[in-house]
Amino acid sequence: MKSKKILMICPRFYPFLGGVEKHVHEIAKILAKTNELIIVTENNEENSLSEKEKVDGFTILRMKRSSKRYPNIMDKYWFFATHFKLLLAADIIHFHDFGSLYYWYLPFRFILFWKEYYMTFHGWEGQCPPRKKIILIRKLCQYLTRGNICAGEFIVKWYGTRANIVTYGGIDESILFRQESAPKKEGAVFIGRLNFDTGIKEIIEALVILRDEFGKRLPLIICADGPLMPQIKKRVEETGLEVEFKGFVKDPFLIARQFKYAFVTGYLGILEAMAQKSLVFAIYDNAMKKDYLELIPHSQEMLEIAGNSSSLAEKVNFHLTHPSADKMIETAYSFVKNRSIKNLVLEYQNLWSKADGVGQNQP
Repeated sequence: MKSKKILMICPRFYPFLGGVEKHVHEIAKILAKTNELIIVTENNEENSLSEKEKVDGFTILRMKRSSKRYPNIMDKYWFFATHFKLLLAADIIHFHDFGSLYYWYLPFRFILFWKEYYMTFHGWEGQCPPRKKIILIRKLCQYLTRGNICAGEFIVKWYGTRANIVTYGGIDESILFRQESAPKKEGAVFIGRLNFDTGIKEIIEALVILRDEFGKRLPLIICADGPLMPQIKKRVEETGLEVEFKGFVKDPFLIARQFKYAFVTGYLGILEAMAQKSLVFAIYDNAMKKDYLELIPHSQEMLEIAGNSSSLAEKVNFHLTHPSADKMIETAYSFVKNRSIKNLVLEYQNLWSKADGVGQNQP
């Protein structure tokens, strides 16, 4: 694809964080080598970050974050109105998540109706089943874009999105070649965020069941922070589990590669743990999260998925009792080898150059 002016609009973009931010950051670094790339996003809660910044070859423009108590959508419209020349110059305008199109940009979508608009649908809203209003908004955003990438097949199933491409993210190829040379330790790492939707409470209870009902202990290192930290620490003290809290770790997989097992629930974390040849355990607490995990291609052959603490404890106990999980680990490693950041960038370039009409009902 020849050099283009690419504008990406992303609700949150704090470089070096995980999830959507890391996804956008990694593809932007590669695309910026041959394209002019600008990311438009919101500032942090304190509005303390620079309004304009150059990072890894691309530019970040930050609009003022509105108060949570008094959100003002007109602030977003004013930002794009004052940067109208930027919109005119863009060859491609790509939205990350529907909110950046629907809540920030919608009037300009009709004013600049001829522009090439694309969308990546990331994640879900934490509510199962999703609200009908959200499904309709997502449908509208699909309709208003030439093509889209869905981060997971579950989006197709639960929101009825007609995807051009389904992706599970991508990892730095160097991760594939940095496994620990020494034998892996008998222990596990939790990677994610200490929040209600990451399964950390269920994982702690599973370790209690593993000890009390199966007579086995599994040391756990938590490479995470979040609102549940005090609650989790209190529960660990009450139960006497062997848990070490590392807090936020910039590269938790340098720790994960030392251990046999990893508790992870997000796509990127799952891929990176698989790349370290750790056996991945993931937990769900509703039907959508179940599909989020089980609709990963070959999921049953390469990771252990549980619906509650008891089931998770049983699966961990099985692998502690029958320690050969080599086939699952190698299947997972083969899966992740084809999911590099470079391949993810190719998915974006293919979308932009070959959008085949799905979702192209533009006025």
